[in-house]
Amino acid sequence: MAMLVFVKKHLAGILIGFCCIAFVLSGLALWWRDNWLAYQVYVPPGSTNSQAPLLVVLHGTGGDARTTQKWLGFDEFADKYGFVVVYPHSPDGQWDAGAGVMKPGTGERTLRNDSGYVTSIIDEVAGIHSLDREKIFVIGISDGASMAFRLSCVLDGTFAGLVSVAATIPVYANKNCTAAKPLSALFFHGKQDTILPWDGIVYRGTRIYQSLEESVDWWLDRNGCSPQSRDQDYQYFVGHVERRQIKHCQDDTEVVVYRVNDGGHSWPMRDHPRERTTGHVNRDINATAIIVEWLMKSQID
Repeated sequence: MAMLVFVKKHLAGILIGFCCIAFVLSGLALWWRDNWLAYQVYVPPGSTNSQAPLLVVLHGTGGDARTTQKWLGFDEFADKYGFVVVYPHSPDGQWDAGAGVMKPGTGERTLRNDSGYVTSIIDEVAGIHSLDREKIFVIGISDGASMAFRLSCVLDGTFAGLVSVAATIPVYANKNCTAAKPLSALFFHGKQDTILPWDGIVYRGTRIYQSLEESVDWWLDRNGCSPQSRDQDYQYFVGHVERRQIKHCQDDTEVVVYRVNDGGHSWPMRDHPRERTTGHVNRDINATAIIVEWLMKSQID
């Protein structure tokens, strides 16, 4: 009888435990604010890198850690370069980048400390694997990039570089941003993106997402880039892609932008399961390979 009472009382916790065990078979779970939150982590087999760089890769709205890990292909580069990759997982497929998360069926938003969750994951992974805390990088697509922008503000000094794919800066993500440390940033954005357009979003007369150019200008201000460097225009790169690189910024930081003229709300070279709604996938460049090369040459070496 006592056992039956115990099981009834703790049934929810037992079920959550079994769910997490199933996830842990291929990933890890973190106990955060009375909930198990899962994430994926990849460490190169036989890695002997005692001070490994860490890439934090954030999925977009409706995404998840496991699918993102398989989709973007960072793990194969980790094998070559010896870095660790962690894929945090939002249980409801959305991130609180400063405006809260939508409560299903209510139309209401509630605030959630996703910044604290990501910090806890970084700390946990660092406790298991030997990481170089000076070489932690945050990468996001769409809503995941919005979260990356937010993290760069509230966790000032944590990251050595930021990568945004298919996103402009949401006004709420950088609201009251007091980040003082310059931070190199790499942007990929499709001119045909209809979900988070190049020109940003204005809703009922209020701008809620900056344009891509406004986002870049904000970053140049943050990095204290010289006035002369801002005159650097886009140059032809390959196919439908143009590239803009702005150097001469504080602490040797830079801002690089890939303008994908035929690209939709997508990750160049990586087919998306919802391509019908997200738009065309450009195949002139491999965004994953470019990101890794940028991190290895410009930031990690």
